[in-house]
Amino acid sequence: MAAPPSPPASQTLGPSTSLPGRRWGLLLTGSALLLAGAAYLAGLGTRVPATGTGGHSRQFTSGPGLQMWSSFSPDGNLLVYASDKTGRFELYTKPVTPGGREIPLTEDGQQNIMPAWSPDGKWIAYHAVVQNALRIVPATGGTPRTLSDFGLDPAWSPDSRQVVFRSGVYLSPIAADFGSLHGTRLYLADLEGGMPRPLTSEIMARGGQISPCWPAGSDSLYYLSASAHGSSTVWRLRLGDGARPEAVRRSADHAWLSLACAPGGRELYLSEAS
Repeated sequence: MAAPPSPPASQTLGPSTSLPGRRWGLLLTGSALLLAGAAYLAGLGTRVPATGTGGHSRQFTSGPGLQMWSSFSPDGNLLVYASDKTGRFELYTKPVTPGGREIPLTEDGQQNIMPAWSPDGKWIAYHAVVQNALRIVPATGGTPRTLSDFGLDPAWSPDSRQVVFRSGVYLSPIAADFGSLHGTRLYLADLEGGMPRPLTSEIMARGGQISPCWPAGSDSLYYLSASAHGSSTVWRLRLGDGARPEAVRRSADHAWLSLACAPGGRELYLSEAS
């Protein structure tokens, strides 16, 4: 496979780099994933219930450390997430039914985070912090392989043949770490290999280009540009030769932190700093 382009040297992590400790002091020493019956999301600026008007949540994981960055399987029966209960972040899958057994998906000490399940259910893409690489692993377990020598925030194409991701490095889950986003851009990698190709230009970047998502059945993908100054924009990029991003929604006084596509592809959801 041809070597993909590397990000600037100042953004590259060495092989012995671990997640920085200075920001982790701002987090609780432990966390658990919750399954919610009615979570409230910021849907393009309007708070709407995800399901119904009531509901409940139940604790899904337990144990020491952090459990974060979850992604459902396409059939909704399994969840993949990252946990640092062994001292380093690894990926785990677990059935959503009560009493389901947790299964390790990675065990290589590479600080694996940000898993994203492919729409066909066969693959999980993720970011390996130590290598600063975009990798994929079979959803049933197996040997991971590298799609790109850099890459965060992976999101799959509807046909599961491509992964869109952003450049840059991971610092911490703290929302205030917008400094790491400046000048980041989006790339596209093919599942079969080859050199990732840029989708957006750094010249067009307003803050960092983050949180891409690709709605089912769409020829367009969406992403956020965000900065530390509280301004955010949702962009749409129609895939094709010469296509340029177009702004869908702007916010001058709210920091939007992440963007997600609804399963049916008809709605977008935003998380917002308050």
